[in-house]
Amino acid sequence: MSVTKVHRKEKWWFYFIRGINLFAFRYWWLILLLFALGVFSFFWFCNEEQDSPCAQITEVRSSIDEAIRSLEDCCACNDVAHSLDYIDELRLDYGGSTGEVMVTLVWNTTDDLDLHVIEPSGERIYFSEPLSSQNGTLDIDKNRSSMDLTINPIENIFYPDLPRSGTYTINVHCYSKNSNSSEIPYTLAVNINGQTKLYNDIMYNKGDLHRQEFIIR
Repeated sequence: MSVTKVHRKEKWWFYFIRGINLFAFRYWWLILLLFALGVFSFFWFCNEEQDSPCAQITEVRSSIDEAIRSLEDCCACNDVAHSLDYIDELRLDYGGSTGEVMVTLVWNTTDDLDLHVIEPSGERIYFSEPLSSQNGTLDIDKNRSSMDLTINPIENIFYPDLPRSGTYTINVHCYSKNSNSSEIPYTLAVNINGQTKLYNDIMYNKGDLHRQEFIIR
């Protein structure tokens, strides 16, 4: 008795998969080599130090992120920036004086920001020493006392006459936090011989210290 073998016709995909398996079995070393070359190429051409499309994309993305941060900071400052007219009116309302040089600080929380002016000699004008030998005077110091807090505070230092030449340092110091505000935006106005510069910035924590300079010639 003879047995006749029946050959079943397989689907096309069966032979395709079988061919791939056979190729992978015979040429596994070639596949491994191609994989290693692919990994090496990725790290080489996408290195930020190389002049490649990946590096260019990374640079553009970094520039966009920086521009967004700058725009956010700018908008934050512009929302709370105080005009020169507002500063002059507030100084007048609190009985502050004017002179050849005026350094004025305004903000809008009950926190205590302190204004210091350090003269070229090292002499400092601030809440503990409100008068210098050059007649630089701190005449307004709001929110210094917890019994007299306002949401429209101001500090003002002025020189009736032009002080001696040199570099003067301004310190804006967050002395204490009396509010729950996470940010304390402020405006610093520096007026010398009628010419005023405004600086807008933000304090965040107790102890923060910002510096500016002006020069008397």
